[in-house]
Amino acid sequence: DIRYSVLFSRTVPYYDTKNTNRVIFKKFFSNNLLKLINKKIFKIIPFKYFGVNPADLVLYPTRQDVNKNLPISKKTKIVLAHSFDYDNYLRQKKKESLISEKYAVFIDGYMPFHPDHIMEGKGHFLNPVSYFNNLNNFFDQFEVAYNMKVIIAIHPRADKNYGSIWYKERKSIYNETVRLVRDASAVIFHNSFSVQYAVLFNKPIFPISTKSIDEGIYRKFMPGPPVSWFADFFEKNIEYIDDESYKIKKHSLLIDQNKYNKFKNLYIKDDSSSDIPYWEIFISHLNKLNN
Repeated sequence: DIRYSVLFSRTVPYYDTKNTNRVIFKKFFSNNLLKLINKKIFKIIPFKYFGVNPADLVLYPTRQDVNKNLPISKKTKIVLAHSFDYDNYLRQKKKESLISEKYAVFIDGYMPFHPDHIMEGKGHFLNPVSYFNNLNNFFDQFEVAYNMKVIIAIHPRADKNYGSIWYKERKSIYNETVRLVRDASAVIFHNSFSVQYAVLFNKPIFPISTKSIDEGIYRKFMPGPPVSWFADFFEKNIEYIDDESYKIKKHSLLIDQNKYNKFKNLYIKDDSSSDIPYWEIFISHLNKLNN
C-alpha cells in the first residue's frame, strides 16, 4: 500500500455570479462535462470502492477547506497550516524597502492581455487604449487627492515592456508585489487575490472597476471573486473610473481590523496555526507520522 498526504495550497472564496443559469448551461455543455461527472461520482461513491486508501495526513490552509469529501478516516491526521501565499508574507518581513517616499500601490492584473483568456477561448473583453486612459486618469486624480504617488506592481505574467508602454512615466515594478504592498500607504486593486497581502500588512484598500470589467467577469467567467465581492466583504465603495466626467471621491483610508481578522482566518491563516513556512509544518507532521 502507498502512503500519501493531501495538501491544499489556498482557500478561494465561494461567490455567486450573475447569469447563473447561463453559467450552468455553459458548464454542462462544455468540454468539462466529463470532469463534472467525475466530481459527482467521487462525491457519491466512497473512495475505498475505487481502491483508494485514506490519506495519512491532510494539510488545510483554513477551516473553510475542511471537507469530508476526501479519502480520510479516523486515523488521518488533520492539520491547519495556512495558504502557500502566507510564506511570501513571512519572507518579506525583513527585506529592505524599494520606495523611500509615501506611495499607493496598484496591483496590476494584466487585464487586457492576460493569456488565460486566450488559452481558454474567451478572447479579450477590454479595449486596452480606453482601459489605460481611464486608469492613468484615475491615478493622476488619486495622486492629487491623497498627496502620494501611485506605484504599479506589474502582474508576473506581463510582457517586459508592458509597464513602460501602458503606464507611461509612472514607476512600474516587476515581481515585487508583496514587498510593494508591505510598504504602501494604500492598495488599489480590481479583483486580484493579492489583496490578501494588504490584509496581512494591515493596509487600506481602494477597490476600482469599470463597466467593461464587471461585464467581462460575468460574461467571460474570469477566475476568482469579482471586485464587488471584496467590496461587499470589507464594506468599501467601488470607484467606477470609466465615466467620461469621472471625478475621484476621497474615501477614508482607515481599516476595519475586525473585517481584516475575519478575512485572514477564513481565507489565509487560522489564528491557531503555526507561524512558520508551509513546508516546515508539513515536514514536522510527516516526521511525527514516521516515528
